[in-house]
Amino acid sequence: MRENTKRFLLNIFGSLISNRYLLDGARTAPFYVAVIMFLIGNFLPIIPTMVQIGNSKGSDFLKSNTYGVEIALAEQTHTISESYTFKVDDENKLLIYDESQQTITRSETEEESPLVPQYVNQNTNQIDLQVYYLNRIEQSKDSSIKTIKTFVKVLEETTYKVGTAEPYTLESIDDETKVYKPSYIVIYPTGILMALYRDGSTTMASASPGGLDWKKFEKDTDLIGVLSAVKDESDANVEYNLRNQEYTDGVFNNWKSLFDTSYENRKVVNFWATSGIYYGIYLSLTIVMGLLVFLLTRGKKNPYNYMSFLTCEAIEGWVVVSPGIIGMVIGFIAPNYAVMSFIMLVGLRTMWLSMKQLRPQYN
Repeated sequence: MRENTKRFLLNIFGSLISNRYLLDGARTAPFYVAVIMFLIGNFLPIIPTMVQIGNSKGSDFLKSNTYGVEIALAEQTHTISESYTFKVDDENKLLIYDESQQTITRSETEEESPLVPQYVNQNTNQIDLQVYYLNRIEQSKDSSIKTIKTFVKVLEETTYKVGTAEPYTLESIDDETKVYKPSYIVIYPTGILMALYRDGSTTMASASPGGLDWKKFEKDTDLIGVLSAVKDESDANVEYNLRNQEYTDGVFNNWKSLFDTSYENRKVVNFWATSGIYYGIYLSLTIVMGLLVFLLTRGKKNPYNYMSFLTCEAIEGWVVVSPGIIGMVIGFIAPNYAVMSFIMLVGLRTMWLSMKQLRPQYN
């Protein structure tokens, strides 16, 4: 092995823990090596985030306690399938049809009522689930236009007295009457959303992610028919029966598949947008740290005051690799701390280099 190659490899691996090897490598290796390390070092801590987004599903919000919504969901799905058909058109919009396959247009007043009678739990006499279909846009800057967002706000502000199915308005601040909010599903031409509330409570347990759409669904497929169709292990149809857990679980799994598919388009957007934003932040941070190294070495007593700005940036390109590796490991172990840990590690490594290796020399 050549002496130069041996020195280069020693600097590459030694720079992960040694400032001396790092400085020697940054000053002697070609500048493109620093650029490659700069790009790789900043990319490593993003990998856990990319993996996390890539593995995410639209139905993840249904993984935790569902508070028995499976039965209500099965009943509502079956009831809707008896009167309506949902199909995606050529413009990726979900339209609702009646039994004669005619498009239904509901007035704003009709839309404010559930699509079918809301499911009332016979044991608690409370509403477990409400399903709505609205032919509205998702949101608008014009406050006079009724949108999905304004409708959901009304839903979230509506409460019911515990043990009843009637809306209840608190009479005063001191009113101690116990109230609850039912879970709901809102379906509209360009998307869907769902919120789960805890039993007999006004606390939301979970909600579907934003931005769900119908772009990944086959055209003219009867979605509500697919949701209500349950097959057993032998691929035979399971008849509608709310006492049959195989049926209720089957419908529930169908809904989970719907949320997964409707999330696919948004997941791709989130994947690239989030990764790109983080990568841009990390690259910018590294460049700023390179500028800091340049400024810290400008003193007359500093033996490295001859180094150019590009050389200081090259040094920072070598610096960022070890924080990138540690940041990636932390990202897989504790995703919530991935971003800040990498930023702190880059800052600490740069300060350590400046105070130990690039410090001024006084006689």
